[in-house]
Amino acid sequence: MLGLWFSLCLLGLVAWGSPPLAENIDPAGRDARFAWGENVGWFNARPLGPGGPGLQIDDFEVTGWLFGENIGWVSTSCKNTASCGRVRYGVRHDGAGNLSGEAWAENIGWILFRPSSGGAPVSGVTVDPFTGEFDGEAWSENTGWLIFGLGDFGLSPIRTGWTCDPAAPAPALVPSLQVNQVGSETVIQVSGAGDATGHDIVAGDLGLLRATGGDFRAATESCLADNTTFDSESLSDDPGPGEGIWFVVRGVTCNGAGSYDAPAGGGGASSQIGSRDAEIDASAAACP
Repeated sequence: MLGLWFSLCLLGLVAWGSPPLAENIDPAGRDARFAWGENVGWFNARPLGPGGPGLQIDDFEVTGWLFGENIGWVSTSCKNTASCGRVRYGVRHDGAGNLSGEAWAENIGWILFRPSSGGAPVSGVTVDPFTGEFDGEAWSENTGWLIFGLGDFGLSPIRTGWTCDPAAPAPALVPSLQVNQVGSETVIQVSGAGDATGHDIVAGDLGLLRATGGDFRAATESCLADNTTFDSESLSDDPGPGEGIWFVVRGVTCNGAGSYDAPAGGGGASSQIGSRDAEIDASAAACP
């Protein structure tokens, strides 16, 4: 009875103020859900069982929680507690099985999923895009290595139901983009991603775009968001008097990117000259 009460309390602590729970770990039910902390013991990627607060691996993000037997809960995304407006963090996925970014544990601090030394990666956590099997190591500055590659020790590593095999087609739909001024910040809101699992946003100099007759290669200045799942981005630098910034968005999946072009029959499509895609992709500032 005490164990049941303890589990219910833990679930309440995790779920309070959080999005609906979801997880896609150990889909075959073979206990493929554990990682090992060299100084702190076992971590469970599917705590409290199926449909609980465990890890959810998607094309471009990881959400949900790990539970360490000795250190407690580890959050892999600010989305877990709806705290992204205060501090935006999380474990990212590049759609090809490579994880990066950071998770937060209240008792041990940040855990880096692609640590580096001198600017170069020294390890990192990966997910096989064909089998969903985890490998590699994450790093905690306070407790050392968190080992996901348990297959090297003859043990069953964490396995997720996510794979990119067979890959879904690249997105056919173009997300909608809206720009608003909120206080001193410019907020870019994305919606209607349709068949996309993430999106890219690029930005550039509106005056230069007009002066070059619509040359996006010359006018593209930054990749504002790359393979992101957040529905808004903000800029604090406003253009000067008489200047402007343009923004365009495209949907992405693990199989590739959609188009920056305006949708056929949509607003602005009739005034577009040629295709934006080749010119933006040729810019040094394009999203990779």
